[in-house]
Amino acid sequence: MKMKTLQSIGILMPGDMGHACGQALKQSGFRVVTFLGGRSDRTQSLSASAGIESLASLDDVIRQSDLILSILPPQHAHGIATEVADMMANIGCFPDYADCNAISPKSAKNIFELFSNLPVNFIDGGIVGFNPIKEDGRTRLYVSGENLFLISQIDGRGMVVKPVGHLIGQASTLKMIYASATKGAFSLFAAVAGACRA
Repeated sequence: MKMKTLQSIGILMPGDMGHACGQALKQSGFRVVTFLGGRSDRTQSLSASAGIESLASLDDVIRQSDLILSILPPQHAHGIATEVADMMANIGCFPDYADCNAISPKSAKNIFELFSNLPVNFIDGGIVGFNPIKEDGRTRLYVSGENLFLISQIDGRGMVVKPVGHLIGQASTLKMIYASATKGAFSLFAAVAGACRA
């Protein structure tokens, strides 16, 4: 059976992290698309500066993407996933969907359930590091899921992809642990600095 080659990537949404991921992926030869309806002037400017192709609708992004990367503030992860899952069902088009947001393992599993009745390959993801432009392609994308073939084609082409297992929630767990370590360390340093100043 011929394996599919990743060519087109949808980014939802091209904000601070998303636009830089899109820029790095575009520079690595991928077609990168998004939908900017209802987005702020700043997001639209970031997307344009990254050279991301803006399509007329979200269903166009779904139809024209092999893989969709959800990269947005975590409180919006479930909402955009619900919208995408409903639209996929309506138009009968099912690209791989990777939730790359800083959400809990339980939230990742809840989002996975939105796609469970569809022929969608869902990927749990967690981005670690600064954006890929600042990191010069060394930003890590930890991923878990049953089928990581398409998303693994990003590895070394704008980002570093690191599979961590086959279960939804494993990548989110790693991201949560990493964030707790770094944020905990920053809090400790701030407390020490405050004590020194006092």
